[in-house]
Parts: sequence; structure tokens; C-alpha cells
Amino acid sequence: MKRKCILGLAGLMVLGACTNDEVIDVKQTGSIDLRPLIENSTRATATTVANLGSFKVDVLKGTETYGAMTVTGSDNGTKWTTSPLTYWPSNASQQLDFYAYAPTSTEGVTINGTDKKITSYTPSTTVADQKDLVIAYNTGTKTANEASGVPLLFKHALSQIEVKAKCANANMKVEIIGVKVVSVAKDGTFTFPTATTQSGTGHELALGLWNTASSQKTAYMVRNSAPVELTKTAQSLMPSTSGTFILIPQAITPWNKQNNSTTAGSYISVLCRISNVSGDNETLIFPTTAGKYGFSAVAIGTTKSDKTWEPGKKYIYTLEFFGTDSGGGRFDPDPTVPDGGGGDTDVDTTDPKDGGKEILKPITFTVDVEDWTEMPVDLNM
Repeated sequence: MKRKCILGLAGLMVLGACTNDEVIDVKQTGSIDLRPLIENSTRATATTVANLGSFKVDVLKGTETYGAMTVTGSDNGTKWTTSPLTYWPSNASQQLDFYAYAPTSTEGVTINGTDKKITSYTPSTTVADQKDLVIAYNTGTKTANEASGVPLLFKHALSQIEVKAKCANANMKVEIIGVKVVSVAKDGTFTFPTATTQSGTGHELALGLWNTASSQKTAYMVRNSAPVELTKTAQSLMPSTSGTFILIPQAITPWNKQNNSTTAGSYISVLCRISNVSGDNETLIFPTTAGKYGFSAVAIGTTKSDKTWEPGKKYIYTLEFFGTDSGGGRFDPDPTVPDGGGGDTDVDTTDPKDGGKEILKPITFTVDVEDWTEMPVDLNM
């Protein structure tokens, strides 16, 4: 029976942020004190209270700007200082609104009586430099919060993407040295929530807080220093030095498997070598040039759980090579290395770039059996 020869997505998982918050104590003063808390994350380089370092807070009194503070932590986030010191209004019941975010280098932030947003937030093209954007919102009064401080629960505003891969077919050797995510929103505008950021189910940041309608599509790529040889057990393709992709939350339009990189939709492409193994013999079958690698692609956004990337969630894609319903993937419609991807000196440029077609097809046979034909032979004795 002829087998489908496509790269499969196996075991796609969506992980929400944990509900165990990290809490610290603060010094109590007559000025406005803030108590930062951060929802836990599975990302190796995620922001925590211990490594938050500092954050910015814009304060509104109704529609009026009341203050702007930078809060800096020390001793692993157990002590916090505020600059400049800002004091509560004399009216002890006057409510203030606190909009907080980190990193403090975040550009495009506007907090005033009309807008509360981050305009055109753009992740770095170099994945290792991508930042974990965290935001918080709460209200407070002198009566309720002068002694205890204003609690700010920071939530992760972006989405994490990790790619793993496996191959259980002992006759196929797959080596992967890089992975890219293609045709996703390059930037987006984030609107701060109007409800207090809280932990737990039902209090997730909504995808609708992000607007990517005017965003261009782009690609991000990471490389390992040495190829990862696949086994039957899924292995991460993300270098330990770069963590995971941390990208704009968005709706995903799947790649349509056509050779048109501008409208193709979203996909994952791995820079790989595929060889046939028979005993002690190993034959390179993709790409065609020894010592090089080629891009093999598979569409994303095809399952219920990854049609959207939501804020604060981690999506783990597991690629299965040469499984029951999978093969070696499809030719990448745009087999190039994006900015920040480490160059293309090791990429084979001689293979046909027929985007969307299967890279490898299984050997099949046609069999025709002829009827017996009588051949009389006369022998004289």
C-alpha cells in the first residue's frame, strides 16, 4: 500500500501559565508601595520576581496622569525601591489606576486618559534576544493599600513556541541543525486590560488585546551548534542558549502548500539532512549536495489547539518523520535563512525549490503477471 509521505505534527500541546505565583514582601512607607508578583512560566529565560530587575508603572487618577515610576529590585527581588517617590492623594478614598510593564526598555508605551497601549511591539529577529514582555494592572487607594502596598500580578503577554522532533524508523536517519517559524505577524499593538490582572483559570489575557491587522509577515530561525540526530523519543530543536521563540499572539492561517511565499500561510521548516540506512551503508537522499542541509516544511494552524496563539501560553510542536502517516516533509516555498538565522553557507541551493511538493516519496511497484503459455515440444525416441 502506498504511504502518504508528509511530515507529521505529533503530540501538539498547549500549556497555560501556572497558577502558583511568586510573592515577595515590600518595605512599608508613607509613599505608594508596589508588590510585584509574576505568574510562573515554563520558558527557561522567563521573567520571575527574582530576575525581574525593574519595571515601569504609569499612574492615572481618573483621566489625569498622576505619576510615572521606575521600580527597581535587589536581593533577588526581596527589596524594591521606587523612583521618583510618589505619594497618595490627600483624599484617602481616591482611586488610582496602575499600569505596569517590563522590560523597562519597551518602546511605544502610551498611558493616558485616552490610550493605554503598547504600539507596534516587535520581537527581536534574533531569537536569543527576544524578551518576555510582562504586564500588570490594578487599582488602589490610600485607605486600602498604604500599609500593605498595591499588588501587581504580572502576566506574560506574548506566546512561546517550542519545536521538537522524532523519527522511529530505523532505516531513516534525520539530522536537524536549525528550525524556523515562517509567515507569522512581525509586530502587534497591545491594549492594557481594564480588569485587574489575576491568576488562574478564567483570568487569562485575551487574544483580542493584541491587534495584528496591519502587521507584515516574517520568519524567525534558530540554529544548534551541531545537528540533532532524531530518535524515536522526541527531542527539542531549540538551542539551550536561546530558549524558545517568544512571539506575538495571533490567529494562525495554515500554509496552503503552494509555491507562493507571500500568501502561503504559516509553517515550520527544519534545516535538515535525510539519509537512508541499510546495515552499515548510509546514503544521503536529501538534500542532493553532501555536507549541506535542506529545508523541509510542514503547515501549522491545522489543529483545534493551534489555530490561535494566545497570550501567556506555550505551544509545543512535535514533528514526526517517517511515521505511520508521515514522511520527510515538503519543499519549503521560501527556502531561505531569515535575518538573525545565522546565514546560509550550509544550505543546499541546488535542489528544486518546488514549494509544497513532497520531498521524498516511498518506493512503489506496479506488478503484472502474465498467464502461462504452453510451449509444445516434440521429441523422437
